Amino acid sequence: MRKPRVLLVVGHHNSGKTRTIELLASKLKGLGFKVASMKHVHEVNFTFDLRGKDTWRHWAAGVETTLAVSPSEIVLFRRIEGYKVGWGRLLAMLGEGYDVVLGEGFRLMAGKRRDVYKLVAARSLEEAESLLRDLRPPVVAVVGWGIAWPSNQLKGKPLLRLPEEAERLVDLVLRRVLQVKVRGSSRGR
Repeated sequence: MRKPRVLLVVGHHNSGKTRTIELLASKLKGLGFKVASMKHVHEVNFTFDLRGKDTWRHWAAGVETTLAVSPSEIVLFRRIEGYKVGWGRLLAMLGEGYDVVLGEGFRLMAGKRRDVYKLVAARSLEEAESLLRDLRPPVVAVVGWGIAWPSNQLKGKPLLRLPEEAERLVDLVLRRVLQVKVRGSSRGR
């Protein structure tokens, strides 16, 4: 089984990263691709669990790992120290069978990896330039939500205005990340 392609959407707070992931996940899923996602959270004491719930109580009691299972979801809570979980281990935790993993954030952890595709979400040209300086190729494009870019490219990367150029973004992801031949527009695998 082929390893999934990984596309990170990187950018600062309120730059449209989540909206971009939603757009891509929806469009790619609609085209028949198996899509997984992962999100980086910066807050040190952040928890996904709800205070007082049973799984939270297990956690508060000191378990190393707890698995919550319902008829429609499985959630794994595992203790880690800082960022001692490597990039490969994070991807392995997702399991197998995906065509693409869409990641929100992870700029410092994987922004310099050449086996990870990047998409920059920016609120301004200056912000995009700054983010591009921190990344290694491959960078697919720079996107901005509702931004009228002054040109079509920045440092050889397409500048896309979303949501207006959503189909163009999907076509770029199909061609560059998933390496699918696209005729005309993103209308099939």
